[in-house]
Amino acid sequence: MLKKRRIKILAGWLMIFIGIGIFGLPDYENRKENQREQARILAFQRENDPEDSLMYHTGERPEDSGNGATDIFKKTESLKRKIQQYNEDLASGNQQEVFNAENITKAPAFLTEYQDKMFGYLEIPKIDCRMSLYLGSSDAHMDMGAAVLGGTSLPLGGENTNCVIAGHRGWKQRAYFKRIEELKTGDEIRVTNPWQCLHYQVAYTEIILPTDSEKLEIQDGKDMLTLLTCHPYRSGGKYRYAVYCLRMNAQQDVTGNLTDEERGQMIPKMEAAQVENVTGRTATSVGDIELEVFFRKAGKCIIAGLLGVLCVVQITHVFHRFARRRKDVYGRKKRRMLWIERRK
Repeated sequence: MLKKRRIKILAGWLMIFIGIGIFGLPDYENRKENQREQARILAFQRENDPEDSLMYHTGERPEDSGNGATDIFKKTESLKRKIQQYNEDLASGNQQEVFNAENITKAPAFLTEYQDKMFGYLEIPKIDCRMSLYLGSSDAHMDMGAAVLGGTSLPLGGENTNCVIAGHRGWKQRAYFKRIEELKTGDEIRVTNPWQCLHYQVAYTEIILPTDSEKLEIQDGKDMLTLLTCHPYRSGGKYRYAVYCLRMNAQQDVTGNLTDEERGQMIPKMEAAQVENVTGRTATSVGDIELEVFFRKAGKCIIAGLLGVLCVVQITHVFHRFARRRKDVYGRKKRRMLWIERRK
């Protein structure tokens, strides 16, 4: 009987620890990957030290992360001029010739040797997102962070540019662009390249089809950044969620006071996208994400409760065993005293 009771207690503890592993492993993996990501970003800052980087904002130099800078894009003025020329040629030529399924996963030809090196990093304070940035949206680059779609402007800023940056909607226990729908007009987006930090503000958002490549093209006279991810959340990429941003220091209006002509040149109105309900593209993932977070928290609370109950049961069991032993010892002593009294 005692053996069966011990087996049940051990089985209960085993189930609890398995549950802790199931619910705790994603959080552990997330922290581990975030630490690696921040180490890459610190290595980039140490290697390039742009004037308007984190050190500029905080007055502190990043600590040594211990990682080498072999995978970091090193700045040179000649490369900067080549990138600027590439962006100008892209704006003046036919972007559709290079913006296709074959090229979006690659860096421009003159940067092929730097394709697997970290070009910078992306920061979205509103959703607590900080990701390394690579050129070309290959699977390897998307796994490591955010990626600039080949055939779009490289993230150097300037008139007649639109840098399209793609990211997963949550991948391998990391959030990436998971909470992207929380972004609203006026929210800040920062992109740090080897030379400087570019500041953008959200102008509009829109849900588009994967084939709507014309909505990601360069807009005349605009200095733009476009964030792109799958939609809805966990949909397998049925649609794309696009966040259109304008450069903050380029004297562009992001408050909604643009003229109709300027809006027409930039992107379709957000209101038009919201009423386009025929294809179901107005679906939101906020509820699904909140439900997922709720179930994770509920699961952790249940496991914590079960663990607490098992601890109480175990402690009570130990206490009862101690009390029985104490009682037995006291009984033996009492019987011995009686025996001694009788002998007298």
